Amino acid sequence: MLPEAWRPQDKAAPFGKSVAGDLDVKAASPPRCKVVAHSSAGMADSDMGKEAPFLRQIGWISFWSQLALAIVSSVIISFALTGSGNGRGPSPSVWFSLFGVIMSFITTFMSYGFTRVARRVILNEGSVKKQNVIASLLRVTSLNLWGLGGTLVGLQSTVGVLVGKTLTSSSTSPYAASGVRAAAPAALDVFSVQASSNTLLAHFISIVLAQWLLRVLNKGAQPAAQVA
Repeated sequence: MLPEAWRPQDKAAPFGKSVAGDLDVKAASPPRCKVVAHSSAGMADSDMGKEAPFLRQIGWISFWSQLALAIVSSVIISFALTGSGNGRGPSPSVWFSLFGVIMSFITTFMSYGFTRVARRVILNEGSVKKQNVIASLLRVTSLNLWGLGGTLVGLQSTVGVLVGKTLTSSSTSPYAASGVRAAAPAALDVFSVQASSNTLLAHFISIVLAQWLLRVLNKGAQPAAQVA
């Protein structure tokens, strides 16, 4: 007789229970990923750090470009205001062009303000919110659009006067009345066209640079997801 411990087991344990008992495998759940989304409002309210040098550079470009064009236009408009010589005062086109020049000067010095703001941030003399800078850029764009519209009206009026004088002043023109010769286009009329063109270019440069800055500032304000 064999001892009890040496006898072979007749009954085997069930397959499922033996595997579970021997291996004792536990399924581990995968780690959870937490996605943190930054809202655009929170990014827009953050301080300007990386964008300050770019704001200062674009501000100086906008300032000097507009200042040079606005000064030339204002000199020409001043001659048009004082040297009309027709006894009826300046034409309405001159006043519209003057409105555009004034708007250009306003946006010029607002661009200078952007350089001061950027300098303060670079020197750590204070913090500036992106939201405030974006609001100022939108105001600059609105002023540029008003000045652009006024200058376009003045330019159209000036060109119309020049075309009328050209058609009626020529001796061989079929539009000239018999025996009556209108005044020929003066050099001041041509200079008025140049003043309007300079003002339009100043407003265009300011709008392009302001939109560029808005794109850079809003690019950092878009929601960004990161895994934590």
